Amino acid sequence: MKIFAKTSRAGLSGLALGSCLAFVASASLMLAGQVPKQSATASLLQDAAKAMTDGNLSLAEKDLQSVLQAAPHDYRALDLLGVVRVLQQRESEAEELFRGAIQKKPDFAPACAHLGLLYVQKGRTEEAVPLLREAVRIDPSRRDASDALVRILQDQARATVQSGDYLKALAPLTEAEKYAPDNPAVQFELGTVELQFDAAVTRFANLDAAHRSGF
Repeated sequence: MKIFAKTSRAGLSGLALGSCLAFVASASLMLAGQVPKQSATASLLQDAAKAMTDGNLSLAEKDLQSVLQAAPHDYRALDLLGVVRVLQQRESEAEELFRGAIQKKPDFAPACAHLGLLYVQKGRTEEAVPLLREAVRIDPSRRDASDALVRILQDQARATVQSGDYLKALAPLTEAEKYAPDNPAVQFELGTVELQFDAAVTRFANLDAAHRSGF
């Protein structure tokens, strides 16, 4: 998990950039036709997202805090401030902010993905999996969540294979294939486990036949 944790930290940093770029585009669309108070909020959110893509976390935080002073339950501001906290390595605060965003809007895919990735980074994979699954269910295009989920499922399958339970290992790999149908590593591992399972079934059948013929 140490290698995965390093990857996840880099993924969260990359995620912050990707999420903010997407948010800048969506926030721009929100500006048209809004009443003044809503326009001010949307403008601050857009400015904060842009500041994050520019690496100006102080300005982003200032804009987001302004939004939250006027609207403490704005799930978009809570989520973006959570990303700022991750980049500042203030992970406990980030967790609370992501949780708050999900509480206000449970079907908000970015917050589900961000909290799930934060849990992966902290080695809390059991808690991460349902959040990542939910993020992908809400928004199948979220590669940050699906890629992390596929890696977790591959790790689960590998651990199960080491114990000799090939049938149990098929489930996580089959799920991983659903999220990454064109991933050659997933295809290879799934095919290998299927062959190992078939071979194990054949060996058991031969042993059973031999045992029965001995009586």
